[in-house]
Amino acid sequence: MTLAYRGVDQIAEARFVAIRENRAAEVGRLAPLVRIIAKRRGRMVGGVVGVTFGLLAFVTALVSYDASGRWLDGRGSGLGTLFLLSAWPLAAVASGIASMQCRLKTARRALAPLRKTGDALVDLARVEQLDPARTLASFAKGQERLSVALPLAGIAMLAPLTLHFAVALFLSSSSNASTETAADFDGWIRWSVLLVGHAHLVLVYLGFRFARRLGARSSAEIEQKGTARDGFGAIALTTVASLVPGAVVFLVPPTLVFVTGAVFAPIAYAVMGRRVLAERRVIEQLEGPLEGVTSKA
Repeated sequence: MTLAYRGVDQIAEARFVAIRENRAAEVGRLAPLVRIIAKRRGRMVGGVVGVTFGLLAFVTALVSYDASGRWLDGRGSGLGTLFLLSAWPLAAVASGIASMQCRLKTARRALAPLRKTGDALVDLARVEQLDPARTLASFAKGQERLSVALPLAGIAMLAPLTLHFAVALFLSSSSNASTETAADFDGWIRWSVLLVGHAHLVLVYLGFRFARRLGARSSAEIEQKGTARDGFGAIALTTVASLVPGAVVFLVPPTLVFVTGAVFAPIAYAVMGRRVLAERRVIEQLEGPLEGVTSKA
């Protein structure tokens, strides 16, 4: 009886080794899919950092005082501007680190079922059930919505005021006026939050809505129609939202919201749409052919 069990174990062991080599080769061919998973994780983390520092900039500028202890005099401590401008490099670094970590962890997890447990029959059952292409493709598809929504949310929180700072810095350096400082711009952030702060939140919501709708569109539809018009639509709705209380200030805030948003929103939405389209094509290419290989093993 013991010899019979040993014979079964040996057969299972030999079968396990043969299938493991095949599965390991499949995982190696799925490297582009692992990269997509890692990049999507990086975009999500970068978006979270952008939203977080955007909120810190808003709150800090809103509650800060200048050296004389005055609040609504047009200046602040400068911390709000510091949070705003530092958000971009910090989001990029966090995105890169998260992407690298995710890439390593995803590859290890894909290979985990190939490790021996000491039980030849259990090992064989695990490796036979392993379908790397379908598993990784399913995980990547599940990331799509947040990998679109969170970066757009970060951009919605940071891009408008960053553009305003760049313009203010250019105007102050090209004229006889004193150079724009972080403390000066804190006052601008404060008034922006008071008058159109809710417009940032509306744009964040519209980014999430766009991500949900994008997931329902086919790749052919995205390729044919593009997504830039979604960006224009988001800015139009955000401008409408800024009419209150912006309309009571001679329509200046809504006009500024529209002009600023028209600079970055259509581009951001178009780039995100093209990126999702490119990623979907890779997922579809790797998911299909390798399933046939897996089923034959």
